Amino acid sequence: MAVPSSKTVGRRTLLLTLGTLVSRLLGMVRETLIAASFSVLETDAFFIAWRIPNALRALLAEGALSAALVPIFSSTLLRGDAAFAPAPPKAPPEGRPTDADSQSEIEQLRITNHLALRTVVARLRALSLAVLVPLSALGVLFAEPVMRFLVGDFGGDAARFGLAVHLLRQLFPYIFFMGSAAVGVGTLQSLGRFGALAFAPALLNVSFLVAPVAFVPLAVSLHRPAVDGLAWAALLGGALQLAALLPSLYRLDLLPRPVLDLRHPAVRKALALMGPQLFTVAIYQIDVVLSNRFLASLPGGATSWFSYAQRIADIPQGLFILAIANSFLPELSRAMKADDRQSAAEMVGAMLSLATFVAVPVAAILASYGEAVVPLIYGYGRFHSAGPGAIVAVVASLRWQAVNVALLAMVRQLTAAFAAAQNTRTPAVISALDLVAFIALAATLKAPLGHAGIAAAIAGSTLVQLALLAVALKREIAVPWRRVSETLVKSLVASAAAVLAARLLVGVVPWQRATLSARIVCLAGGALLGTVYLLAAWLLRIPELNALRARLLRNRRVAALAKRLGLTA
Repeated sequence: MAVPSSKTVGRRTLLLTLGTLVSRLLGMVRETLIAASFSVLETDAFFIAWRIPNALRALLAEGALSAALVPIFSSTLLRGDAAFAPAPPKAPPEGRPTDADSQSEIEQLRITNHLALRTVVARLRALSLAVLVPLSALGVLFAEPVMRFLVGDFGGDAARFGLAVHLLRQLFPYIFFMGSAAVGVGTLQSLGRFGALAFAPALLNVSFLVAPVAFVPLAVSLHRPAVDGLAWAALLGGALQLAALLPSLYRLDLLPRPVLDLRHPAVRKALALMGPQLFTVAIYQIDVVLSNRFLASLPGGATSWFSYAQRIADIPQGLFILAIANSFLPELSRAMKADDRQSAAEMVGAMLSLATFVAVPVAAILASYGEAVVPLIYGYGRFHSAGPGAIVAVVASLRWQAVNVALLAMVRQLTAAFAAAQNTRTPAVISALDLVAFIALAATLKAPLGHAGIAAAIAGSTLVQLALLAVALKREIAVPWRRVSETLVKSLVASAAAVLAARLLVGVVPWQRATLSARIVCLAGGALLGTVYLLAAWLLRIPELNALRARLLRNRRVAALAKRLGLTA
């Protein structure tokens, strides 16, 4: 199989990044509508219930299952397999092969490998259905004990607990749709078809956006809780994400009838590959479940305030932090494979420095400008009616989650370095230690800080993870920490200027009124804060600023514009 060109990889990366951006922005609008349309009793119950099938989705569908399927599908396409294919390829014609003979042999091999892939897809689809159908049914039947075991009794709040169980019973089938979609996702990934994969997740948010005008009135007309409309929107969103993959799979003739065969080599291989991945992904999902449990034990509103802050912090995490690691990963992997430790160390140093340069100001601005950002996004309907207390509650959590943005940016680069070195065991062990740190911190900080204490515990455990990864990476490469430290110090100084400007803006404008003029000033103020940071970075001569500038100037149009403006020689 040919190695994809840099142009192809770049196109795929751009497509996935654009799809992620669309999904994140729609997700923000979704949260705004939810905050404006429902009480905190309803949103607390929904967010708690929604996270349980989401955790299972991440564990089974997007975690272990996807990690097992893509290598199997890719190797089947590359080599085929006599055990997988219904018929072996025809023997080449005798004598000296002609070009036509070679083309015929290549076409026969392609057909054989495609048949092998259909056979594998049929077996693995049946395996996924054999797990997902009973799992979904059991979740619906035993929603109450599942909720009590994973979340507790909401601190004795019977109303919240009862509503959460009611919603979980409706939401559990979501795992069926997403688990079924995972097989299609793995198939399309192995074939390099990324169009449907990039934008399918946005359909979930589209479904949520129509909920207040379509599903909520329907629920009310049926004398059911209004928040049932959100549960129905989630199920529709899951079904739409699965349906979005079907046209591509149909055109590729990869929608075979499921065939359950637990003895098939592909099934056995998938089960063997899923084991280690389950352990790694499960550690993070346990963290999510425990966060759920801690939040549910706090007074009403805690889960909602935490979730609203998390949605804001998710945007830079999803767009910028992973993009840095992904852009360096191919070259870093090649350097590690060639045992060029010096080049690998320099690349990791560059990744960490760039992540620091980007993430530190983002975290600083989110933490210091939260009183303006939160009303801009959520200052509508019921959230606005809740008064200044709602803004203060979200900002309290956002400040700690902003700290976690900066720490997580560093962690992502270090875990990418371990991935390039094909060392998955060390990050898994460190993740387990990170989980222990989170439990200890959350148990300590929950009482004095409430939901903000849970956010602080997450940031603290990420700091522990960062320290352990940095120490462990010494056995692989010698990271130039002096360079990273210099960038960190200068970025903190430059961010301090932006923080000072942010606090001056927060003290001047009456943000809590959430007027149109306040929102316009907030957007303009955000642009101003970014400019203040970049200007301070230029004065401090932070090298990463020049690196970003040089990367931009590689684009011919940008370079031509810069030349006309006199920015280059």
